[in-house]
Amino acid sequence: MYFVTSEPVSGELFYDRKEELRLLEETVRDIKKGIRRFYAIDGLRKVGKTSLLLELVRRVENDRQLITAVFDCSGNVASANIFFEELATHLIDRFLIAGSYSGETGVLAAAKLDESEWLATLGKAQNLGIRALTEGIKAVLRIRGKSASDRDAYKTIIDLPHRLHQETGKFFLIVMDEFQACAQLNGFSGVKNSVGEIFSFFRSYWQRQKGVNYFVSGSQISMLEKIIFAEESPFFQHFNHMTLREFPAVEAGRMIDSLFQSSGYALQKSQKDSLILLANGHPFYLQILGEEICKNSSRKKVPDAAFKEAIQNTLFSSTGRLFLYFQDLFARCTRNSTSAERVLVAIANGHQSNAEIAKVLHQSTGEAGSLILRLLSLDVIVKENKRYFFRDPVFARKKHKPNEPELKSKSFEHGWRG
Repeated sequence: MYFVTSEPVSGELFYDRKEELRLLEETVRDIKKGIRRFYAIDGLRKVGKTSLLLELVRRVENDRQLITAVFDCSGNVASANIFFEELATHLIDRFLIAGSYSGETGVLAAAKLDESEWLATLGKAQNLGIRALTEGIKAVLRIRGKSASDRDAYKTIIDLPHRLHQETGKFFLIVMDEFQACAQLNGFSGVKNSVGEIFSFFRSYWQRQKGVNYFVSGSQISMLEKIIFAEESPFFQHFNHMTLREFPAVEAGRMIDSLFQSSGYALQKSQKDSLILLANGHPFYLQILGEEICKNSSRKKVPDAAFKEAIQNTLFSSTGRLFLYFQDLFARCTRNSTSAERVLVAIANGHQSNAEIAKVLHQSTGEAGSLILRLLSLDVIVKENKRYFFRDPVFARKKHKPNEPELKSKSFEHGWRG
């Protein structure tokens, strides 16, 4: 089947996002004109941010003057040294590959499990005689395996793309995925003592670099918005902002038609409309539900019974893929707090003001407000016009195990009957 749920998509499996790609491609072209526009891209988890950025990279990868690097911040914040070593490793590898040096030197990512091979790759890269590259490698060697922070090494690594541009004329587009995770680096005393606040450190170098542009992305929307919109933030007014939303119904329908047709199955129009409504046009949910529908149907023209059974099992069965996905999210945002669970249930059932939630919980507005603030900070709900809503409306439709509160909205029931 052609449904893809385990990894980002690009190429022929990439759908929609035409306007977003147009804006980003235009920005990439402008790097070579000396025009830089930082972009911050946010959106719900798995809505397609990484797919969008990888598709952008795919479309510009034949430009031999441009080097693109997509770095996952969230997996590299265990310490400052790990973060900067991994960042430098990724930048060096991308430079070696794009410059057609990797056939001679190898790449660090492939050699990282063998220390002697890793060091040999570094040695071959140093022998290329590119001064900025050599300085970057020396910085990596200074911090590798050490616990103490090294400001000079961090400065060399963060400035590596700029120095490589000056020396080689190559341009860089650097994507920092899950950028808000870098805030965790501020929790290390070594970072505070060596470079100060991490975003101030980034900005001090990024804003003066030539030939280098930065896109950042993140699924913790409120945190990323604070980094780019708060007046006290070092990056205040430094980024253009793009929110990646669920697919409009027309585009969601095109994706469904293509995936089902390619997989050899067909939906009735009423089934397709129900599927789009249930998933709220979210591409990841559509992919999972579509795949489960095909697996559950013994006929190529999906019967209503098979369609409904697949939906029910995927969303509401304790072993369903989306049930487990939302169960994990629910557990992380409530942290076994019964009161937090009750707030979510109240909001899902249409009690959306502080006073309404407090009344349902039989608490004061102050007590309810504390719980609401916690859920706001975890990004599961959002405030609009003094009322609270789920950031992800599909999450509000999730049903929990029999001994847990039910998060199932009236809009879902109406849509399901529809």
